Amino acid sequence: MRGRAGGRGDTAGGEDLGLGDVRDTACYLPLCNGRGKPRKLRHLAKEVLGASMQTGEHSSVEDARAALFIYLQLAHQWEASLR
Repeated sequence: MRGRAGGRGDTAGGEDLGLGDVRDTACYLPLCNGRGKPRKLRHLAKEVLGASMQTGEHSSVEDARAALFIYLQLAHQWEASLR
């Protein structure tokens, strides 16, 4: 799970993740704008979760939680689109 177009070399438990294992909110077309560009995570959180975020200082933990909860909300459709 990756929040917003994360960097290279992602690992989980010390193991490299293959591209087939990555779920990135910036790359899932139903979450992009009408031109296929990624939308801001705070806007996705508001739309998908009904939650406000990043109202003060930036928090990578808050970003990660929002990305995970967005994925969990859409997991069935997201995974079906990959088949």
